[in-house]
Amino acid sequence: MLKTQRLYNQHITLLHDGNPATLLSHMGAIQGQDPVGAKWSLGLRLPHNTEAHIEQAIDNQTIVRTWLMRGTLFMIAARDLRWLLALVAPRVIQQSQRRYKQLELDETTLTQANEILARAVEDHQRIGRRDLYAILEQHGISTDGQRGFYIVRHASLNGHIVHGHVDGNDPVFTYFDDPADTLAPMPREEAIAKLARRYFASRGFATEADFAWWSGFVKKDIQQGIASIKNDLQAVEIDGTTHYTFTDSASIPPSQSPVVHALPSFDEYVLGYRDRDTILDKAYAKRVSRSGVFYSTIVIDGQIRGNWKATRKTHSVTVEITPFTTFSKAEKDAIQRAFARYSLFLDQPLNIVFL
Repeated sequence: MLKTQRLYNQHITLLHDGNPATLLSHMGAIQGQDPVGAKWSLGLRLPHNTEAHIEQAIDNQTIVRTWLMRGTLFMIAARDLRWLLALVAPRVIQQSQRRYKQLELDETTLTQANEILARAVEDHQRIGRRDLYAILEQHGISTDGQRGFYIVRHASLNGHIVHGHVDGNDPVFTYFDDPADTLAPMPREEAIAKLARRYFASRGFATEADFAWWSGFVKKDIQQGIASIKNDLQAVEIDGTTHYTFTDSASIPPSQSPVVHALPSFDEYVLGYRDRDTILDKAYAKRVSRSGVFYSTIVIDGQIRGNWKATRKTHSVTVEITPFTTFSKAEKDAIQRAFARYSLFLDQPLNIVFL
């Protein structure tokens, strides 16, 4: 029941009929640590969108990628940037104070760097990280060690710059031009309630601990957010723990096993929850995540059963699939069908290899 509900609410089985921005507004945000994976996380849930559609949405800034919850990268609808930054950035910046001090980044230096970076992206529209670092150095601000990262992230948390595309291994940053329907910052209690609503609507069944992990909020904020929307939530006890959702599981149409999904690295089905024991055998945990890196996974009937890796060439893509346990013929056939969607998304033929 739990896995079926999560796949449905995350629009993995119930595909979303909107565009990248409306999907992201529904979900609140999705993990953005891997820009390639983030694009497929959207494409996986949007059946009529190709990689080119997602890239166009990034170019048009209807969706943006920046540092938010837990101080890590997320993809969000552009209209949600201002209120989300107002909600989460002060806490992330406060949590970074010790590191700022270690790197000798005082308030004067960070403020000066914010102004320099804001002017740089306005002047260039699109500028790579290496060039941003060079501009800071020209103004006498060292980017040695981790100083450059923390300076750029601080400017992003203050809303001066956002990520664009990645040029090779060099992230590109752009000026953010607020869309006409930008949601303005709102009272903190209202913002927490809004994010809680989006989280549980798109990720239920989920627990207080899951929302705390994903959002990085303290317990008081978590409880306040849940209490503010409690009249709309369904609470269900699963293994002695209260889980919340908006959708009645009885309304979810049954599907015929095996149902396969090819999830990208850092997908919300994996990272949207603190506890992953329901979807992953602990024996294979290090094959899904190691040293903070999450790998692409094969999910069969809601359970993570293997990894996959795509190698892209000019006119084709080779996908290597590594099972955790032996796949049946029916499962292999379903895997082939799942990657047919990925082929359409990339608009390139696939060569699938089972290892």
